[in-house]
Amino acid sequence: LGDVYKRQEYMSLARQQNDTVNIDNAYSQIASHYYRLRNTDSLKVVAYEYMDWCLKCGHVNNRYTQWRQYIQLLTEKGLQDEAMRETELLQKDADAAKSAFGMACGEMCIGYNHRMFSNNVKLCLEYYSSALKHFVEAGFYEDAYVVSLNIIQTNLCLLYTSDAADD
Repeated sequence: LGDVYKRQEYMSLARQQNDTVNIDNAYSQIASHYYRLRNTDSLKVVAYEYMDWCLKCGHVNNRYTQWRQYIQLLTEKGLQDEAMRETELLQKDADAAKSAFGMACGEMCIGYNHRMFSNNVKLCLEYYSSALKHFVEAGFYEDAYVVSLNIIQTNLCLLYTSDAADD
């Protein structure tokens, strides 16, 4: 609990100084804290507050990254309806904003949802591949790396399950 208070104090100081870099860092740290705790309720509150702040400050890509993290936690916890609803909202938002980064984040979430909720590996890999293409084309190599790891992990799972079925 003390960790949260330190981060909130950090946020308070950053806001007093109107220091957008440290406000962004504080939001990111607080959101990551709730993600690690697997606390969807607290993460949702912080994520939406952070996403609104990002929109006001023009930090659009950070907004989509945060949204993606929130959706990932929903998916990991098996909250299918909420994860699908949030993914649809992210996609509509990214489409309206004409954000290639946001669309790639949406595709990444759709792929993960297919993998986790319907075990449809083919569709999962199609969406991951599309997200990878968009991240690379737009020069977002760190995100391309993350989705590449997801593609590798999915293929390894596919290989493992097909090997197990052959036994």
